[in-house]
Amino acid sequence: MIAVTDVEKSSAWYCELLGATSGHGGSEYEQVLVDGQLILQLHRLEAGHHHGTIGDPDLPLGNGFAVWFEVDLLGGRG
Repeated sequence: MIAVTDVEKSSAWYCELLGATSGHGGSEYEQVLVDGQLILQLHRLEAGHHHGTIGDPDLPLGNGFAVWFEVDLLGGRG
């Protein structure tokens, strides 16, 4: 799960990058799916729901965190 400031914009970016689809949709939480399988969850940084907030919006974003993806941009044709 990744905490983000804009779930919908982040979802669109990850779906485009990974050839994925939205499995939930919304402004506070998203499931990103590839071939029907959950590969990533996005959660709005400030949304608490029943578990409290995921991160502290007062701290710099991305501090000490990295996500690495490898994608086949040629679709297996190269």
